[in-house]
Amino acid sequence: MSLGTPSKQWLAATGVWLPACAPASAARLPDWARAIADDPNLTAEIAVDSGDSFVVLLTERVLSFDASGRAEVRDRIAKLALDESDDDVALGAVLLGSNWEPTKTRAWHLPPGGRAKKSSKESIVEISDTSMFRTDSRARSIVVDDVEPGSLIFFEFRADWTPFSLSDLHRFGGSESVRTARLIIEAPPAWEVAHEWIGEGPGPEPDAAPGRLVWEIHDILSPEREPLSDTAADTGPVLAVSLQPSPPLAPEGPAVFATWNDVSAWITGLTDDRASLGADQYEGWADAATDADAVTSMVATVVRVRDRVRYVAKEVGIDGYRPGHAVETSRNLWGDCKAKSTLLQALLEHQGITAFPVLVHASSRTTVGERVPTLASFNHMITAIQVGDLSLPDHLHSAVVDDATLGRLLIVDSTDEFSSPGSLPSAYAGHRALVVRGTEGHLITLPGTEPRDHRVEQLLDIEVGSSGEVLFTRTRSLFGQPAARYRLDRRSAGRDWREEIEYEIRDQWIGARVRAVDIEEETASGMAIESVSWTVRPIWSEDGDRRLQLFAHVFRGLPRVSLRRRTVPVAYGYPRIIRSEVRLTGFPTHAELPKPINQSGEGWSVSTEYGVEGSILSATGEMIVDKLRFTPAEFDDLRQLYRASAAIQRASAAIEVPSAGAETGR
Repeated sequence: MSLGTPSKQWLAATGVWLPACAPASAARLPDWARAIADDPNLTAEIAVDSGDSFVVLLTERVLSFDASGRAEVRDRIAKLALDESDDDVALGAVLLGSNWEPTKTRAWHLPPGGRAKKSSKESIVEISDTSMFRTDSRARSIVVDDVEPGSLIFFEFRADWTPFSLSDLHRFGGSESVRTARLIIEAPPAWEVAHEWIGEGPGPEPDAAPGRLVWEIHDILSPEREPLSDTAADTGPVLAVSLQPSPPLAPEGPAVFATWNDVSAWITGLTDDRASLGADQYEGWADAATDADAVTSMVATVVRVRDRVRYVAKEVGIDGYRPGHAVETSRNLWGDCKAKSTLLQALLEHQGITAFPVLVHASSRTTVGERVPTLASFNHMITAIQVGDLSLPDHLHSAVVDDATLGRLLIVDSTDEFSSPGSLPSAYAGHRALVVRGTEGHLITLPGTEPRDHRVEQLLDIEVGSSGEVLFTRTRSLFGQPAARYRLDRRSAGRDWREEIEYEIRDQWIGARVRAVDIEEETASGMAIESVSWTVRPIWSEDGDRRLQLFAHVFRGLPRVSLRRRTVPVAYGYPRIIRSEVRLTGFPTHAELPKPINQSGEGWSVSTEYGVEGSILSATGEMIVDKLRFTPAEFDDLRQLYRASAAIQRASAAIEVPSAGAETGR
């Protein structure tokens, strides 16, 4: 199976000096590595990206299960260096703590024209995952020195694995181009192995023999390093596998999943008795449930859990799937996504509202198949609140799913501190997710995929004073991902956010004087609102028109990339609406209205409209982008969108200025 694109270069043409491996030079290699080193067609027809430092000649994983459900994991990796490496090369594998026991970690380096050298035990480095406070995840790596163009590096890793379930998710390929990727599953011959390809079309059927299945794919190309391109997490074929043992395993053995209902039942068994609070424990949270209506109290509770409970990952053993008890989370005021969701469910139960855990993958859209269930399909827990026939305010509808079984569900994330109830992070909006509900769990598609779910709305008032000074008053209201991004940028800014805004205004309008800045980071309707007013005294040419751009800057909310030599799709993370309403006081009565724009393509539209009453011009500009991915074959349409975006930013209107000012500006 080939996944090539024309933009890749063939390795044989890159000028890399490759080792001529005499038998003696490769003699110290294990048999599998020697076979690669001695291959006379080592570099034949390997496609690489011009930015690749390595090409992976082989990546192989073997999962060998015994009758109890335990497995030996055997990994082999072979890499060819393409350029000089400033740093040593580390090859490694992540070990998942208490249910992994590494038994062998080895590496070999075969430099061009040299002899193979086996890495010493001192080169093995084991590092704990410091990104999480309570975790047993750690990475084991081997440092390989003196890598140069043409070096061959081989890595071998083995571990005994006690899985929590007899299911797995395997992604072929990654950040580097791969010549051969192989997955082998060995199991007792009576066992059945269900599999399903997810993502980029169907993959190959396995080579099957009694007790052994082999999937192999060739020439998997690394995603090209381009702005606004697909990430490695969403490229390459993905295989879901689920094993069905015969005879059945002992009750204490790994979980067995034939359907998504089985996954739901297993998670329910870990969570069900933990989503409860006594009346005394609820008392400390009761102020979130005010005397207001049920919906207002519900939303206030979501916000309280999001803001009051500090996120601390707890990924030790089975606690990677089992949440902390709601009582402990309420008392300690820290917990991971599972603990925060569980506490929220318990609090809502006291308000007479039913909620369910929801499992989703927070970064990749290609992890959930329809037929073959796996635990590895998910890495995040959010919450589905059963809202039934409750009357919801408009802003909450962006996060509502209409489910045939459970009715209307409001999906909330009590972990993401930047997203408000009513909007979901664009990282997983539209992903398939599992509602956990005993033996009746089922898949849903998450909301947040409509342009109205992610919008920027601007009101701009422009008034020309008697002295020629122009007063601008701008209010921007952001919802969905633009609002989440705004909050993130504001909280991570290196200086006061008002200073950032003043710098932006002065950069856009030379000589501008900022009069006022007002920020409401999160309104009751989930918006972030920023209001700014400033004055500018533009300088006009003696004979030229005195005009002001009406929609400058706001429509830059759709980033642009060069398409001239681009060969990979342009991927926008979320749909969006950008809308600006302008009121210009000082429009000459004799002046012509600007020419309206009305352009559209597949999945986008750009338009303007104008009206005038006396000396007041009203202008509205709107851009709607519903299409998230433009392939190279669709670049002509994307160019039209870019041209329409540029046109709306150039739209200008004449103004009547009593007297020209002395200050410079633009």
